[in-house]
Amino acid sequence: MNRGKVLIEDYPIVARLSDFKAAAGGPEGFRRTSHFTVDLPDGRSVRVDLVDRSTNLGLKMRLLACPMCSTAVRNLRWAPIDSLPVETPGLVCGRCLRRLGGRYAAQDRRRRSRGMSPAIPLGESRDALPGIDAQLEKAIEDLAAALEEASASSS
Repeated sequence: MNRGKVLIEDYPIVARLSDFKAAAGGPEGFRRTSHFTVDLPDGRSVRVDLVDRSTNLGLKMRLLACPMCSTAVRNLRWAPIDSLPVETPGLVCGRCLRRLGGRYAAQDRRRRSRGMSPAIPLGESRDALPGIDAQLEKAIEDLAAALEEASASSS
């Protein structure tokens, strides 16, 4: 799973809020429930508490509490015992994974070779571009000739 760095996509989502609502028998059963027990693929069982959070409109929303940091979340990911540098209860939220150095694959900061010629970094001189001075001088001469021609024809 861990290829030298922590990729969040490597840790599958095993606990979704919507799945717990369905397992509780709908909205009424979900409101009466205070926790669930999740059986993990590696044989462990983890208790997941439910917490109520207020929305900005004054309503109450019931969310899952991360067993590692108690953050209210909608999804929890399975973290095998030896996959992270710290001991985990088996389920972690995205915040815990990011705190442990995890990133999404799209956030990879390493430079990759895509088979194209590398761009010239800002701040380097134009001398790094072969023939650019000759091209600029020709464009300036063409522009000056066009301006002289336009001014001669208007007078």
